[in-house]
Order: sequence, then structure tokens, then C-alpha cells
Amino acid sequence: MIKIFFIVCLLMFVVSCAENPKVCESDDDRISGCVSKVYDEDGTLMGEMPYQNGKLNGLVKAYGANGELLSEMPFKDDLVNGIARLYNENQVLVEVNFKDGELISGKCGNGKKLNEEELYRASVSFVEALDICKHVQ
Repeated sequence: MIKIFFIVCLLMFVVSCAENPKVCESDDDRISGCVSKVYDEDGTLMGEMPYQNGKLNGLVKAYGANGELLSEMPFKDDLVNGIARLYNENQVLVEVNFKDGELISGKCGNGKKLNEEELYRASVSFVEALDICKHVQ
């Protein structure tokens, strides 16, 4: 019975830590692990940037004025690494695959693969991504 109680307590602790990461307050926090949060002048959350070992490590998120998720970019040691996503009206607009900070491939939310020029344009500007993928059906 004590063993089950211990396991339940441990799981609750792990879940609570995962749901409420420490907010960055110092450079030491960025080394031990924390999330830096960016707010606009009205106090609306605009972005979250997870740090570990003094570098961006984890899923960087950007939010719109209404709290909607605009983008997610996975980082490892300050480099984009994995599938970054741009959202429009709560749907995936563009997915771009990065490896060690380099563009690899991408596609619109409707499945259209991006050519090299479109891939570059979509990765640097939300407006460009919207233009490229909204007009492709």
C-alpha cells in the first residue's frame, strides 16, 4: 500500500512539474531549466521560450492577441530541430521540417508540398505562408 501511495505521489509531482514549468527569472534559471514568457503591453501572453543549459531547448510558442496559438518551433541547443508549425484559425497552415537549423522540407496544411522557393518564403514570414498556402487548394 505504501508503495502504491509513493508511486501516485511521484506521478502527481512529475505531472505538476510538466504542466507548470519554472518561469525564467535569472541566467541561472536558464541553465537549470525554465520558460521565458513574453507579454504585450496589455499583459497578454505573446510567447513562451523554454531554456535548458542556457539555450533554447523545447517547443517555442507564439500566441495571437486573442490567445490563439500562431506557431510552434522545436529547438535543441538554440537551433530549430524538428517540425515547426504555423497556424491560422486553429488549423495547421504550414509545417516546415528543420534539422540543426537548416530547412529540410515543408508542406501546407492541405498536404501540398512546398518547393524550395516557397519553403524559404513560408519559413521567414507568416504573411508569405498564408499567401502560399491559402491560394493552393
